[in-house]
Amino acid sequence: MTAVRLSSAVLVTLVWIARAPAADPTVVVRLEKTDGTTVSGTLAAVSATAATLVGGEPVAIAGVRRIVADTADVRGTVTVECADGGTLSGDDFTWDGGPAVVTLAAGRVELPVDRVRSVTLRQPRAGGDAPADWRAALPEAPQTDLIVVGKQEESGERLDVVECAIASVTQDAVIVVLDEERIPVKRAKVIGLWFLREPAAAGGTRVEIAGGGLAARSVAWTPEALVLDDAVRLPAAVLRSIDYAAGRTVRLETLRPERTDAEPFFGALGRIDGLAAAFAPRFVADRGGQALVLRPRSHVVWRVPADARTF
Repeated sequence: MTAVRLSSAVLVTLVWIARAPAADPTVVVRLEKTDGTTVSGTLAAVSATAATLVGGEPVAIAGVRRIVADTADVRGTVTVECADGGTLSGDDFTWDGGPAVVTLAAGRVELPVDRVRSVTLRQPRAGGDAPADWRAALPEAPQTDLIVVGKQEESGERLDVVECAIASVTQDAVIVVLDEERIPVKRAKVIGLWFLREPAAAGGTRVEIAGGGLAARSVAWTPEALVLDDAVRLPAAVLRSIDYAAGRTVRLETLRPERTDAEPFFGALGRIDGLAAAFAPRFVADRGGQALVLRPRSHVVWRVPADARTF
């Protein structure tokens, strides 16, 4: 230990500076009720049973249609796609065996890695025949985890798909397992990650956040965090909207009709094997949704659920 001797002519002043705690985010929202009325104010809390504004009385979730926040949409360079179709956009993605972490400007998101389907770490460099979406290079039915590595050539960046098991993702490398050997791949070379996941059913409530959107069966918000399904934890400030109506909506294409009839103008065509289905009413993909195709003289009958409020 080194001794320090101070002269009596020297005055030493020690000053302790305490760092002020971070202020809670102020999230201003518009709360739309199922009776058509709307109230606005600063969000205080959202639980499984009630939503509360600062200075207001709790509003039962059963009477809430939507909560819309005045929050800007911010996109990052990294995009995470979940097994249920939800997306997150941020500045970084890491995973060390525990929860996966997505870094946002407002903080960090933690979610179970088994919810992660794919991660875009960067976009392919321009030039050559590199596809705009790296996932177009994936096999139709992957049987393992995959990483897509970019190799720069004179004509542009070539995409190579590597079958492996993804073990971890750090800021510098993606650790993969090949033939029981752990191999680090430089992060700068990796364009995308594909985790072998079974498609998951989306939760009923649609939650829009800065940089994406997720579906959840339960939603809780406090000034400390936004928590979905007791498993996904996000910064409170990223909330953009909570759409409870989406979870209470039953789409006709998901219901089996009680009765369908189709009678073509030339009635005999509807009785020929292989042609009857062409005249039958059916739903087809259209502009990101579903459209109902009806031929002339078609009838479709659905039974509206007994607890439906509106049709």
